[in-house]
Amino acid sequence: QVLQDAAVAVTGTTITAVGDSSALKQQYPDHREIGSNEHLIMPGLVKVHHHGWGLSAVQQGTLDDTLEPWTYDLLMLKSPTNVYLDTLYGNVKLLESGVTTVLHSYFCRTAHYEDEVNATLKA
Repeated sequence: QVLQDAAVAVTGTTITAVGDSSALKQQYPDHREIGSNEHLIMPGLVKVHHHGWGLSAVQQGTLDDTLEPWTYDLLMLKSPTNVYLDTLYGNVKLLESGVTTVLHSYFCRTAHYEDEVNATLKA
């Protein structure tokens, strides 16, 4: 449902009310107002296919190609990239784009699968 001239009241880190903007201003007079009638509030976006990389394959040295040669080159890539930092960077880029939920389709970059998974989960 799309609400016009609506607002969201937040107390601490909890959404306490959603409704008519002027009614919420009266109900929560001490709350700080952020935004204007030029802003949009919407739920976070969901990305259902992501490999967690902050740097693209091209940035890591694999040039674009047709699928089969590109996949082979990607598999042979021995990226010196720090998995934790790269995943963290990728996550920041997602958040900045409005993505709050992601299905991480894991792709191991080194022979150290367990270490990579742990670094990815930490990020």
